[in-house]
Amino acid sequence: MSVSDECETVKKAAEQHGRDLVSRYKHQLGDYNIAKLIRRFAKYVLQILLYHIEHCRTAEHKKRYLGAFSSMLHYIFSISSAEEDECELLPSCFHSEMKSILSILCDAFSSPEEKNVYIAATRATASLGCNSQTRKSALDIILASIGNEIEGDISSNVPVDCRNEARLILLSSPRHFSTMLCVTSGLIRGMLSLGNNCPHIDDLTGMMKISSSVTGEKIIKSVYDSEEAAFSLLDVMKGVTLWCKKYMASYKEEQSDIDIIFQNNLFCCMHLLGCNHSLQLSTSTQNLIAFVDTNNLAGDIGSPVSTNLTQRYLEKYFLSVLNMILHDFQNKDELDTWTYGNSGIFAFDAFLRVSTANCISIHFHLIAPVFEAHLRDGSQCQEETNEDYLRKKLFFMALLESLFSGANETNGQMREFTERLICNAILPNLVWQSGGLASSLRKVSIAVLYSILCGVGVTRVVLCKFAPSLLPILRSTLEDDDDTTRELATAVLGKILALLPNSLGEEAVQQLYPDLMRGLDDSNQRVRFVSCDAIISFLSSSPLTSFRGEIIESVVEDLFLHLDDPDPLLQEKILEVIGAASKIDLHAVDRIARKSSSATSTRRISFLE
Repeated sequence: MSVSDECETVKKAAEQHGRDLVSRYKHQLGDYNIAKLIRRFAKYVLQILLYHIEHCRTAEHKKRYLGAFSSMLHYIFSISSAEEDECELLPSCFHSEMKSILSILCDAFSSPEEKNVYIAATRATASLGCNSQTRKSALDIILASIGNEIEGDISSNVPVDCRNEARLILLSSPRHFSTMLCVTSGLIRGMLSLGNNCPHIDDLTGMMKISSSVTGEKIIKSVYDSEEAAFSLLDVMKGVTLWCKKYMASYKEEQSDIDIIFQNNLFCCMHLLGCNHSLQLSTSTQNLIAFVDTNNLAGDIGSPVSTNLTQRYLEKYFLSVLNMILHDFQNKDELDTWTYGNSGIFAFDAFLRVSTANCISIHFHLIAPVFEAHLRDGSQCQEETNEDYLRKKLFFMALLESLFSGANETNGQMREFTERLICNAILPNLVWQSGGLASSLRKVSIAVLYSILCGVGVTRVVLCKFAPSLLPILRSTLEDDDDTTRELATAVLGKILALLPNSLGEEAVQQLYPDLMRGLDDSNQRVRFVSCDAIISFLSSSPLTSFRGEIIESVVEDLFLHLDDPDPLLQEKILEVIGAASKIDLHAVDRIARKSSSATSTRRISFLE
């Protein structure tokens, strides 16, 4: 106890007392030092320490006993290298009591508000990780306990006696997983403190087991349920990453194993970004992703890192991590769907949002079916309520909009899937439904369509194919209660008409022009401006003969009525539309302009001359 005291005087006095004790009984103990003395009575000392740590009534006492435990480990592991062969076999009590040791350490980590106890537990766990035997014994139980909670037989990689139920630690809550991750992080911290340049191959195996175990379903779920578990997992990821970057040069022949560790880390990082607990967690996770540039061993996790390095890391492991996220859908004839709130949804979202447009475009053949499956009609899971079903659709539609809003014509692979997406994902969600969520879904769906038309684009053949079903839906949406929805619908309609010059028949022209002209009377000024652009596109969407006569005269008369708008910018826009109409029937425009009572038209009639 005294050796671990914070007071240097007490510590030195205790060390001297230990040396005096060894000297006093030298004739009985032989050539012993204090480390060997503690080692000889390790079983009894350990039992006493574990009892007091477990039954401490105050945080201060628990901190002191944890410090004593660390000091005990320090002395046992500090026997000189000349005597290393003699001490290779650890006292058996550490193996037999390892479950109790881990349980007590987990309990110490369970109250992070007790800062001093938490720090003492961190040091004790790091001390446990400084020795290969105690570290392996601890990891065997940890991985077996975690493996017992997840699908797959990860525990088959650990000794048979550790897979015995009596050797497992029950993990049934996010707090349990959080504390177990804290212990794991501490063991890794102990490994990193050794400073040896030639790690054993078993250390790499241990890191692979850790990185594989923490991708388990229960641990990932605990990350979403508890911010403490999320930060604990992040600490494990940091430790694994630092260890790999420190020693990867020693494992040139095992580079594929290092790659597996890094892709497991990236998978966990996507869930840490997806759980969205706090800005601090998100920032720390992004810094970790940026730090893992396997071609550059310099730098520090906390320091700013080039975005190019981040993207290089993401691109290298993109396909592997995407397959891990979509694991639930692998080897199925028909793509299944996530329920709203499933962790896979949020990891998928985070992964695509941090990836480059080029990477997404290259693998869009794997990504597009996920959107189709979740946005098509009839994609509601049995256990989902209608509200959650609409929330899920809205979530995926917003993600799809973010992908296409950043894409352009260079992302050709994405263009190949626009027809299927318009048909299966967008059109079904443009149809009017009652309710706020349905209204939001309709708005975002139109935004996606607009981003597609302005970005990667669609072929004339595809537009002609969907125009008969799409135009009536857009016409109905022009009267939506939401200003932004009306604006987007008008902009989409104008874009489609601009991409289909001389394609509309007379019937379509007669149906469309009243709807477009009503946009000039909209209460929202943005809708009025975008209506002007849509009318200009409309006037070139059919042969001139389709407009002449009653239609062009009605359009022009309405335009001149709006020339007295108080907004001078809108006046200019109206004149631009009148100029487009004059190309269809200049005489009609001139005649209507001269008899118009509009003061603005009288002042600007010269633009026709």
